[in-house]
Amino acid sequence: MLTRNEAYHRASLASEKIRDDAYRAADQLSADAVTDADGKLRQARFSTEARTVRDATYGAAGDARDAAYAEAEQRHRDRLGAIKRHFGQQVMNSGDPDADHALAFIETVADPEGPYAPQPAEAPIGEVVEINYNGIKRCVRVDARGRVVAENPVADDGWSTRGAFTGDAEAFLAAERAGVGMKPDPEEPPPAPPIPPPPMIRLRTAPTEVPR
Repeated sequence: MLTRNEAYHRASLASEKIRDDAYRAADQLSADAVTDADGKLRQARFSTEARTVRDATYGAAGDARDAAYAEAEQRHRDRLGAIKRHFGQQVMNSGDPDADHALAFIETVADPEGPYAPQPAEAPIGEVVEINYNGIKRCVRVDARGRVVAENPVADDGWSTRGAFTGDAEAFLAAERAGVGMKPDPEEPPPAPPIPPPPMIRLRTAPTEVPR
């Protein structure tokens, strides 16, 4: 199986061949038109009218060849744009990668089996923020409204050291109102330990004397 880079170059060469074949076909059509006009001129014994028709045919044949060249070049740029996008390259040319013929080229020539098709990116599951609750820090994921979307702490995902919420303005304000990502004031004293309940006192009564 070819590597992605090899498949990319193979597809580019295939597009160039299609363009060059179109060039040759345009050259052949123009040459056939000129040959036919020359033959008719000779049959008319080089009359003035025949010369006029021959000259007009020459001009039309040249214009048709130039138009065919331009179309072949544009379709080649369209295919190159589709090829670059399909194989993960940066699209820099002026072609249209979404043209029908370019998409058909990808499906039938460049990657008919689809092993090099770009994989869809996974949607993000939320921003990672650090919260501090009574001196205990943990990292969680929150949605755009600042609500926690994962119950378990986030660890070893490359984002656990973040200490600030970096979402958009609306999400930031919502998270701030919810107290997400806010660090305690360093001058604020630590919370006081809970006060234990008072001990229970049992009353002891003196035994009553029973008269004899």
